[in-house]
Amino acid sequence: MISILTLTLDRFDVERPANGDTDARGTLALVARAVRRLTATVGIVAAAYKNGMIVLVAPELGANAARELAEDLQATVQKLRLPNSESVASDYVTASVAAITGRARRDVDRIQLLTHAIASVQQAAAAGGNRVLALSEEGATQSGGNRIWQNLLSKKEIGATA
Repeated sequence: MISILTLTLDRFDVERPANGDTDARGTLALVARAVRRLTATVGIVAAAYKNGMIVLVAPELGANAARELAEDLQATVQKLRLPNSESVASDYVTASVAAITGRARRDVDRIQLLTHAIASVQQAAAAGGNRVLALSEEGATQSGGNRIWQNLLSKKEIGATA
């Protein structure tokens, strides 16, 4: 079992200054440090960020733990209360997070999970942002505010092999 988590800052342009003297890259660095503190005790093997997206790879992290971590990541970004003049929904930086969990026996499986995680977080951000999307072989849940959607996915759709 492997979980890949992707986090993107909603309506946040990494290439432009965000607000006053604070530049967007500095904001991203603050978020990355908060993520690193939160995940210090989790078996994260790789973490990278580029263009406002943070990618975490957690081997042996099950679907429930990955979903909980995704929710904690989103809450951590909100608690930072970093200004975001680009957003129409909030005065502060918000995040969308996707957690994809599946079996990856081959490199192609890992690539499919990563691709799925990136596409999922982009869809969550495009759907209004400030959402958590958790996908596993068992199914999917997406939350935004007080609303929760449930969609079942086949193992093939998330790149898992039986």
